[in-house]
Amino acid sequence: MAMVNQAASPGLGQRPPRPPKTPLSRRKSISDKLDMELAKEDVRRDDQERLDELINNLSSWLTQLLGIPVTSDTFLSTLRDGVILCTVANNINAAAVRFKTANPHDVGTMLPAKGINKYHKRCQPYSFHARENITKFVRWASEFGVGDALLFNSDELITGNGKKVALCLQLSLGKRSSLSQR
Repeated sequence: MAMVNQAASPGLGQRPPRPPKTPLSRRKSISDKLDMELAKEDVRRDDQERLDELINNLSSWLTQLLGIPVTSDTFLSTLRDGVILCTVANNINAAAVRFKTANPHDVGTMLPAKGINKYHKRCQPYSFHARENITKFVRWASEFGVGDALLFNSDELITGNGKKVALCLQLSLGKRSSLSQR
């Protein structure tokens, strides 16, 4: 009977032994890790550049739409009391009503059921009333068809996480734009 060298072949469910690390393989491993970190940093930088561009465009759009000065530097702080968000929702709702009136047979377009009638027009950022305004806008955006992945909560806006806020606003304003272009 022939003897099988068990050291040379692993058993069922066992991994084969790893080759010993050499200085060259260690350098390659470190190099691979550095390349991966650099690639991740490039992606983060690209994401930040796109977010900055989006916020700049939204700031211009809000200035044009509402006639109030909004810059990319003041974008989040302008929205923190929720008043502008509710105003945008009502503006979009007004465009939707005009669209429904002009196109009574169009049933394929998702439109908001109503605007935000009661909100706190004069409140301090970070206050309970500000959070309530933001929550009303988010609820309205959800009813308007903005996906859950793009919705945000009041804490995200108040703490300065602008990515979801910007994306949610972009989608809402984009839908409004498409209504006025029809």
